[in-house]
Amino acid sequence: IEAAGVLVSGVAGAARSLRKSGSTRAEQLDEFAGTVLNRMVEIDRNSIPQMVEYHLSAGRFDKAVQWCRAGWPDASERLALLWLAAARQHPSAPQSLAELESVLVKELNHQSDVPAENTDASWTASSVKGEVRMALADLYLMMGRDSQAEPAYAKVLELQPDHVNALNNSAWLMFVNQRNLTRDEGLIEHAIEVAGERPDLLDTRGCINIALGNSQAAAEDFTKAIRLGAGPDTKFHLAIALHRTGDYKNANKILAEARDDGFSLASVTSHERQ
Repeated sequence: IEAAGVLVSGVAGAARSLRKSGSTRAEQLDEFAGTVLNRMVEIDRNSIPQMVEYHLSAGRFDKAVQWCRAGWPDASERLALLWLAAARQHPSAPQSLAELESVLVKELNHQSDVPAENTDASWTASSVKGEVRMALADLYLMMGRDSQAEPAYAKVLELQPDHVNALNNSAWLMFVNQRNLTRDEGLIEHAIEVAGERPDLLDTRGCINIALGNSQAAAEDFTKAIRLGAGPDTKFHLAIALHRTGDYKNANKILAEARDDGFSLASVTSHERQ
């Protein structure tokens, strides 16, 4: 199974590359990878998450969701975020996201029903359900339900204080809602301590620096994030920081670059618009 999994990863990767170039060979490789994966799942259902990743990488979001259903709840920790990735791009996204919310809440409620006197190690581990909780928090954030996302991320951090994405998203929500900015700064600094200066973390810290009036520090964060591969939204943030430092010429230049790279005002929060 392990060897077959490595083989499938390589073949699926080759199929993706060939698909971009329009080669008919991609279909043959894709079919081969699917055949191997089906056999893997017959032997060991723990292979289902790899089946989901295979369909996700090929843009078959409906198939990915179907396999998430098939593997739930046995592989819930490995499937939760994959299901979220598939559901958000599913042809019937609203219904798919609603279904996922129901599944995640039910799974977490089931775990909270474990008797307190049960000290079995497997129960203790499974009751945490870190990635299930994270998927639910991300789902709330994606749907703009900030009042539910904030406590959901707080619960993830209560159980896993070094969860970098939960730290980053919690800090982002506080920035968006302009609450607890001093604590907000502490969250993102801890995320950077844990994971290093990732582009997304630098972008969040830059936004917080703007909110705190540290525009020059924000510009430095955004510039570094862009060098590390951050996208057009970060260029927009850099334009804001430069404008606030009085560097209007470069602010307009960076804003034009962001638009050329595909930036749209539709992607920003109301606070960013202001």
